[in-house]
Formats: sequence, structure tokens, C-alpha cells
Amino acid sequence: MIPVQPVILCGGSGTRLWPLSRAGFPKQFLCLTGEESLFQLAAKRLMGLGASDIQVANPYMVSGEDHRFLAAQQSGTDPILVVTPADQTVADQGAFTAAMQTAIREAATGSIVILGITPDRPETGYG
Repeated sequence: MIPVQPVILCGGSGTRLWPLSRAGFPKQFLCLTGEESLFQLAAKRLMGLGASDIQVANPYMVSGEDHRFLAAQQSGTDPILVVTPADQTVADQGAFTAAMQTAIREAATGSIVILGITPDRPETGYG
């Protein structure tokens, strides 16, 4: 499998296509050819590069500080975050995978899911 990490450059000051484009809403975030912005179309093109031997990761976006919220909003995804420490041993990988898949499905309904042991006392070692 060939891993591909797309990077979308979406900087710019919004001065070339004025008055449609402006500093707070530059050209890459405009819908010029339909219902999707140029930025969204670029992401869709990149995600279409996948094949049986090519695995395309979600794109990284490089934008100016002022446009980070536009880029995040137009990327359109609100993924389930799975946060796990790296310093643990999992003896039963199958049980771990099953528990995580159940937790992911529950989180997709809007719940916050935490996996772990039920605490029986306060402990500063848990972070």
C-alpha cells in the first residue's frame, strides 16, 4: 500500500477577486462553480486519488491564522476522536477493538464515551 498525505495550501489575502473575495473571505473559500468552494473541490479531488494500492489520508490544511476557522468549517468533517496513551499494554486486542468499535458507535450518537476502570478512590497518578 502506498500512503499519501495530501496537503492543501489555502493561504491568500483575498485581494485579486475583489469585491467577491476580501481579506476575511478569500477566493479559495468562494463557491465559483457550483455549491462547493474552491477549497472543498480541491479536497475532493485529492481524496479521489485513492486506489487499491494507494491509501489517501485526510488532508492537512495550511492556511493563514485569520482563515483557520473557515478552513475547519469547510473541511466539513467532525470526526470521532479516539484518544489513547502510548504507554499501555493491551493483552486482548480483539476485546480492545470490539470495545472501541462499540464506543465509536455510541459517540457517533452524540455521547461522550470514556473507557477504563471504575475508580474506587482519588488518585493523582491518573493525570
